Amino acid sequence: MAALRVLPSGRVRLLGGDAGSDFGLEKDPTCNVARFGSDYRKTKSKVGRLKLKTVMAIDRGAETSSFSCVNGHGQGDRNLNNAGFRNGHGNCGKILKQMSSIEKSSNIVWHECSVSKHDRQNLLQQRGCVIWITGLSGSGKSTLACALSHSLHSRGKLTYVLDGDNLRHGLNRDLSFRADDRAENIRRVGEVAKLFADAGVICIASLISPYRKDRDACRALLPKGDFIEVFMDAPLQLCEARDPKGLYKLARAGKIKGTLYSIERSELEAFDEALEKLNQLVSRAYEVARAWLNGLMAELGQILCDEHGIDDPYERPLNCEIVLQQKPDVCTTPCEMAETVVSYLEEHGYLQA
Repeated sequence: MAALRVLPSGRVRLLGGDAGSDFGLEKDPTCNVARFGSDYRKTKSKVGRLKLKTVMAIDRGAETSSFSCVNGHGQGDRNLNNAGFRNGHGNCGKILKQMSSIEKSSNIVWHECSVSKHDRQNLLQQRGCVIWITGLSGSGKSTLACALSHSLHSRGKLTYVLDGDNLRHGLNRDLSFRADDRAENIRRVGEVAKLFADAGVICIASLISPYRKDRDACRALLPKGDFIEVFMDAPLQLCEARDPKGLYKLARAGKIKGTLYSIERSELEAFDEALEKLNQLVSRAYEVARAWLNGLMAELGQILCDEHGIDDPYERPLNCEIVLQQKPDVCTTPCEMAETVVSYLEEHGYLQA
């Protein structure tokens, strides 16, 4: 199979059976089109190598910087089509792979490997996927992730856990808890999880990941069905009572910001509770002078903010695959919750190739 490669000099080299042949490159200054050669012919060089010159238009998309064939056929007895040209054996080789500009990286080409995801899954006898565990701090995400990994490992399945705190020790150590850094934190984990899934591994990601748009962006990275969102539905009071890292206590004391989230409640519930606290504030306000009103409004504003979280709102999933509900009076063990997830994987064919 033969293929074309664009050299840094602007020339194009034929690779494969006719390796070593070069193509002249011409660019029409009036449009964003490059043409290779001037006509089609084949000649023998002094060293016996076959040289080909073809007529072929390549359209370079302005937005994606991708290359695609424009004309259907070249002059002469060989055909050129949108996928490439046909060699003597009738095989179709790609003329030029897609070149793209992504963020700050330009002129990059995706290189396909002969060992595919399907091959890796057959080797492991499982389907690669991402199990994304989300919920409040203290809801049991990391505990579930480890229990799930252990359960699958005992069944002979290969897993890997991406824990939010662990990743901030290395991959994401340069990120803070500012809004833009939190989004970048989730983006990086999503990309890493995608690679694990492509390797055929069952990747278990355990992060608060409070915003739907960030979780949805990670879901969009994978084929449909390969992103399994697990919501640890635990009330704030239960999580704060556990407080395994002591973060809630620090947040309540105002010593840390931007690290804890609470479940957003319905507008009606939030309004009722805010109204009750407002009545309490008004009763207190009668006992002080009007000059104190500005301070009162500031206090009221803080209370209203607290209705959406300790520091920030947590946006509960709307269409997640699995909800693991926890209640103060019902004790569900991590192993029992892990088995719920394993059952889902079995029912949907992830534990077999």
